[in-house]
Amino acid sequence: MCTLTIPISDEILTAAKMDQDEAALNMKIAFACQMFKDHRLPLWQSAQLCGMNKFDFAGVLTRNKIPVIDYSVEELDQEVAELAKLLP
Repeated sequence: MCTLTIPISDEILTAAKMDQDEAALNMKIAFACQMFKDHRLPLWQSAQLCGMNKFDFAGVLTRNKIPVIDYSVEELDQEVAELAKLLP
């Protein structure tokens, strides 16, 4: 496991009205959201990074206006075509 250290002054934490643990969690969440948004990590790994299940993390994404499902038009057309094959 890797540990990253980011120096933050006590003054900044006080101004943000948070302690070290809350700041660390917020940074993990921000990092996980960005990695998911950039398609660098899937939903389950992004959630794992934050210590959340994928459903709770999907809620975080939604609150941050990051699409949980991010299909291109072509991918969506392909999915619809595959589903249409399953219908009688």
